[in-house]
Amino acid sequence: MTRDSLPQIAPQELAERLDRGEPLQVLDVRAPERVERGHVALGSELDFHAHPNSQLFATPDVATLQLDAARPIAVICGHGNSSKKATAFLRERGYEAYSVIGGMAAWETVYVAHRLSPTPSLSHVVQLDRVGKRALSYILVSDGDAVVIDPGRHVERYDALLAELRATPAAVVDTHMHADYLSGARAAATRWRVPYFLHAADAVSPYDERPGRLTNQGLGDGDTIAFGRATLRAAHVPGHTLGSIALLADDGLALTGDFLFVQSIGRTWRDVPTPGRSCCGRAWSGSDRRGLETS
Repeated sequence: MTRDSLPQIAPQELAERLDRGEPLQVLDVRAPERVERGHVALGSELDFHAHPNSQLFATPDVATLQLDAARPIAVICGHGNSSKKATAFLRERGYEAYSVIGGMAAWETVYVAHRLSPTPSLSHVVQLDRVGKRALSYILVSDGDAVVIDPGRHVERYDALLAELRATPAAVVDTHMHADYLSGARAAATRWRVPYFLHAADAVSPYDERPGRLTNQGLGDGDTIAFGRATLRAAHVPGHTLGSIALLADDGLALTGDFLFVQSIGRTWRDVPTPGRSCCGRAWSGSDRRGLETS
């Protein structure tokens, strides 16, 4: 078996299978310090293992690594190269192993779409989970018009989903602007030639109030965005950032950005992280990442 003929799995397929709750194993063969900075953490049935290649190849008995020979193993590295060698090593010993194409670099570009319950004015409410960065964005559709909220920088993923939904973008909104996240909103608005909305307090530097070099339309407390039969209302919720907003629709849908989470809230950039949580209010473990509340 050559390295080019090794069985491989696309990161998008891996994410979707893990998201469905399939009982898959993931073996990360990178150095421990790289695994510590970020690794695959998706799915209720994920069985995650981290053994660097040097340890894997030096192990006299692979069974001591506690890999289940009866379950598929997705082997991941940084860019999809060293995982091939590990995959061949495991397959020679009877394991059903697959090399993840592109490694963690490709994993961080994967988006998994979740179709949420529609509302009286919204025919589609789609949440896009960028699983490698634990970042969520949304597409709301009403009568063929769409508003895209907090998009990531991979605009082509939104193009594909908008085409699938047969929707035309009408506006792009960022619920907040923060140094921990690279927004794709301005690029998307330019590409689609639609307005880009942002609260005025996040369009300036929080340090000296110097205006940012970005074209946007202000969206303040109580302001609305009308599209199709729907109306989004902005609620100013400063805390995580000075200009954080939540977006409300039909008295039953709230998109809270980084202001409100399940079992957590978004704290300010000045806060020191508490154990088990990041400075941006995301829980590293034990909480739902989906910042959506419905009544």
